[in-house]
Amino acid sequence: MRGISVKIEFLQTGSQDCPLIRLFGTDSSEFQALHDALAQLASGAMITCELTKVPGIGAISDCRLVLDVSARDEGVSQSTPTDFRWGLTSESWGLAAGLAEPFATTPRTDTFQWLAGGEAQYGLNVGNIAVLISCSVDGRW
Repeated sequence: MRGISVKIEFLQTGSQDCPLIRLFGTDSSEFQALHDALAQLASGAMITCELTKVPGIGAISDCRLVLDVSARDEGVSQSTPTDFRWGLTSESWGLAAGLAEPFATTPRTDTFQWLAGGEAQYGLNVGNIAVLISCSVDGRW
């Protein structure tokens, strides 16, 4: 995975927080690319984004996460064992971008933030599959 520093991984089991998709790494420039994608969804500059097509973001075990602007907050849905869709309104994408921003500007090792699912805040606690962003080498939270 040369050139990839933010990784996407789906965890079906292994924690009470599962199922979850975790986005993890330590490079602020790749977190900046993630933040920019979320901000573009919020602004309407994009209506869909496949995260593994964002420079510096790569999948573990072929996990594919597509972000979509939707009419209502739908959370993450799973269509195949490795394909996921995360649908939020533009306003909610703005909230997610705000929560991801500290990782892009001043990342601190071993910090994390819930962006979707039961532990998420600000109305992002929709869906049965959680999304976690983690500033760590191994995705811990």
